Amino acid sequence: MSYHTSGATIYHTGGYWSGTNPTHDHIFDANQSDSTNAYYELTQGGTVVGTDYGISFHSVSGGTEFRVNEGDNTSVPSTFKITRAGVQGSSLTSGLIEANDVLDLWGGNHEGQFTVTASMLFSSSGSGSTINPLSNSSGSGGSGSSSTTTRRSRSNFW
Repeated sequence: MSYHTSGATIYHTGGYWSGTNPTHDHIFDANQSDSTNAYYELTQGGTVVGTDYGISFHSVSGGTEFRVNEGDNTSVPSTFKITRAGVQGSSLTSGLIEANDVLDLWGGNHEGQFTVTASMLFSSSGSGSTINPLSNSSGSGGSGSSSTTTRRSRSNFW
């Protein structure tokens, strides 16, 4: 089972979206996604805010690229910053990501934040890159085929 499947949700642990009631999360969009591209749409209380608030993960040469403000995702977030090993980079609209990177999403303000897990990354081996399987050893759980998700600790994504 892979992370980027129906029912997958990215929970924000920082920024405006983590503190609003109800909170904002990004849910997997199976209609736009395929085996090498995973798209997520912003929701509030389970309702899609708008299809122009999306984020995406892409299998590229060298690993997994995270993108904002592309295609029909022209609203917020407009940029993001990667914090890796305690050092925050400059504003980007696309960039290669690694496990344990903290991604801060920006629009007019600091909108959201989440930590990249290994299961969110596409495997770079072979010509047909695939998504790494989930490791349940961390206690972060997994995703079924249901569109219903169970909210767990805000420090995890499941």
